[in-house]
Amino acid sequence: MAHTFIPKPAYGRRFVIADIHGCKLTLVALVAQLQITKDDQLFFLGDYVNRGTDSMGVLKFIIALQEEGYAVFALRGNHEQMLIEKLQMRARLSNEMRLEKEQLLQKISKTLLVVEITPTQKDWLEALPHCFVLDKFYLVHGAINTHAPEPLEDIDYMLWERTTDNAEDFLAGKQLIHGHTIHSLTQIKEAIAERHDCIPLDNGCYKGCGDSPILTDGGLLCALELDAWKLYTQKNLD
Repeated sequence: MAHTFIPKPAYGRRFVIADIHGCKLTLVALVAQLQITKDDQLFFLGDYVNRGTDSMGVLKFIIALQEEGYAVFALRGNHEQMLIEKLQMRARLSNEMRLEKEQLLQKISKTLLVVEITPTQKDWLEALPHCFVLDKFYLVHGAINTHAPEPLEDIDYMLWERTTDNAEDFLAGKQLIHGHTIHSLTQIKEAIAERHDCIPLDNGCYKGCGDSPILTDGGLLCALELDAWKLYTQKNLD
């Protein structure tokens, strides 16, 4: 599934969170700060796994919110794609070939998640779409290929690329909300205040983990309340 249209809720608010990267404690604190209800919608832009300390905890928390009846919508990021491909490769490998292939995968991506996931979590990952289309917004992990005959079908571009060309013409008055590329808090706030065509929300949350160097304008997990254009931030707690 490449893209999905999500209608605006009748009464609730709409929030978007990008690039959690295994920072479960930080995510839980940010969601608590939002005080979401079951009338609200909560969108995630992908990259739930790798780099932080508790990728599995992030997956479990998001899935639990959905199971509890919250209107939670999750996109696929490039790190989920790498994990899906790793799991698919594992399934095809014989025991003799597995170690060699695992070493190759680790060489390709040293941050690739190595913990085991359940069949339910695997199915959840494989069902993740690549783009949400809302009334006034496009939500995507990376970018949209506006040069493609069908821009919303170029899923590799959505996962991996960082630039949406001719955004104003393609968006036609909508905004594109994305993650994937780390921006300073100043850049994020400016994009929101000035209603840029493309609004980034990735502030490099995982860079605030543990003993990482203190960042003066980054390392936060961000959430944007779409209709109020209000930014929420959470200091890394992982």
